Amino acid sequence: MARHHPDGDWPEPTAMPSDAGSVPDLLLPPHLRSTRRAAELFEAATGGWTLHQLRHSALTHAAEGGANTSTLLAYSGHTSVVSLARYARVSGEALARWQAGRDPAARRR
Repeated sequence: MARHHPDGDWPEPTAMPSDAGSVPDLLLPPHLRSTRRAAELFEAATGGWTLHQLRHSALTHAAEGGANTSTLLAYSGHTSVVSLARYARVSGEALARWQAGRDPAARRR
């Protein structure tokens, strides 16, 4: 289902979690109600993207920008490299740039 915006329809995101089985706001503690509201506002402003997708994106961009594993673990709050790997997914293009920057022959040019 397309989301509506005054300037036209928002594009649908590539992946969205299901809203099925969500807890009614009245059953949530107050701090989670505000978190849910923030998530709703974010999704409405971005055409359906979630705060969780933003988290994935932030960690991926940090990894592609050269952040080391220790920094990424601290930034994400993860204690396991395995769980971090689910969030930070470096693209092939970013990996090629990183490798090219470490090529001794390329640095001499």
